[in-house]
Amino acid sequence: MDIFDQLKEKISEGAAMAAKKGSEVIESTKINIELVAKEQDLKKLYTQIGKMAYQAYKNDGQVDFELNEMFNKVDDLIDEIDALKAKLGKIKNVVKCPNCENISQKEDVYCSKCGYKLRDED
Repeated sequence: MDIFDQLKEKISEGAAMAAKKGSEVIESTKINIELVAKEQDLKKLYTQIGKMAYQAYKNDGQVDFELNEMFNKVDDLIDEIDALKAKLGKIKNVVKCPNCENISQKEDVYCSKCGYKLRDED
């Protein structure tokens, strides 16, 4: 193989790697946008729940059925946010420590914040 064939091969490999990284960046950006939107929805829901709870307290001290529905929506949004964060973590090759929720590199054996064992050593 002459030098031009080797150069062509290296350029092809570099282009493939750049394309892969580009698609990872695009996918991460899409997930981040969706994540921000879900977190904003969650904040709005918390505000609505607070207002409704206060109104219920002022009226008769009873939490009404509408609040229970909103609590279920909060649980659903939290699950969706956690799923998006996990999906983003896979793309970025990171994991969340189950002990302290610190973000670590997937290849780390121990959490850098609390020392919790994240995986078995190879």
